[in-house]
Amino acid sequence: MGAVRRLGCPDEYHVRVVEYLGAGSTGKNSAVSSKTVTTLTGLVSVEWGRRLEDTSEATVTLAQSRVSAACCRALSRFENWFWDLLIFRDSELVWRGPILDLEETGQSIVIHARDLSAWLERRSWVAPYGAALPSNPDLAAVAHYNLIGAFVADPELPTQTAIWTRPNIPAITSYTPSGIKLADTDLRLSEDSNAREDLDETAKFGLDWTTHVDKILISGEASTSTPAAAWLSADDFAVPLQVAMQGSTAGTAILVYGGASGDVPALYWRGLDRPPVFLEPLRVNSTTMSDADKTEIGKSVVLRNFPPARVVRVPDGAPLTPAAPIPMAGLVCGRRINVSVDSRCWPASAGYRLSQVAVKWSQAGEQVGVTFAPLVQPR
Repeated sequence: MGAVRRLGCPDEYHVRVVEYLGAGSTGKNSAVSSKTVTTLTGLVSVEWGRRLEDTSEATVTLAQSRVSAACCRALSRFENWFWDLLIFRDSELVWRGPILDLEETGQSIVIHARDLSAWLERRSWVAPYGAALPSNPDLAAVAHYNLIGAFVADPELPTQTAIWTRPNIPAITSYTPSGIKLADTDLRLSEDSNAREDLDETAKFGLDWTTHVDKILISGEASTSTPAAAWLSADDFAVPLQVAMQGSTAGTAILVYGGASGDVPALYWRGLDRPPVFLEPLRVNSTTMSDADKTEIGKSVVLRNFPPARVVRVPDGAPLTPAAPIPMAGLVCGRRINVSVDSRCWPASAGYRLSQVAVKWSQAGEQVGVTFAPLVQPR
């Protein structure tokens, strides 16, 4: 394996088309080593991405005049879904997924693919993998085993067994325990739903999922208490960042209704030497809570809203510079990344979840853009 290339600085891209023979893996039974249909020639541009809780896409454009005869013959046998597109950045596999469309314009050939999670919309959970789980399992384990079940052979289609039950099927997905127990949710999966709908429904209870290269990763949502996987500064972005204090959401006082005193509110007011700036009233779902406890709840709400936090604003799709201290492999959607701005009147830092990566490559070079989502509060 060669040296890790900085963002924006690969030596080359190359793209391979392979027959789909099973789930992705990097081990001995890796689908990466499955039968190669062709290595694409005449590359003009490559666009690919990664997305949080969504399916990413890739587009490869070839100059028809530079496509080799062997590559052209191979593409003439094109099979939707059953051919995979593999994108390599130097020697590093960075994206994989089934090819859906192929277009020829006379001057170019354009190949469109979606990542591995596209299969989930075309598969259903058909095997009782949940039976192998312990009592009251972690919710991430439930999602993991259900995905494995969606990729094994259909019992009514025994001819598929050789394809779908390869030893590397479990490597199609991995999970990190979320700390959320199944019994603490009211998860209900429909009998007629597809695997994507099942995964999205499970994720509503606090899971993140993303496709990273050739594997679907499942974990708990990154929160304000999650350690950062990387730190970026304003100098790591090719566009300006903003720092703001959002007073429109600030407040110094709140009325809390409910509890033992019913409609008699408890008041928390921070800064008694200043006029109160009221937040929206809060009602607790309890008939026994004391006024003291209601006041503590109100205090915690006000302290989160005043003084307003300094917010670092990163534009969607913000391009990173080669100076960014993070490799392509480290751009995993769902992970926490902290962003700091030091050279301003208001030095500030903020944590985010990486929600999208968008990469464009051509002979002019590579551009890597990122989009962030807010962190959630700890459960």
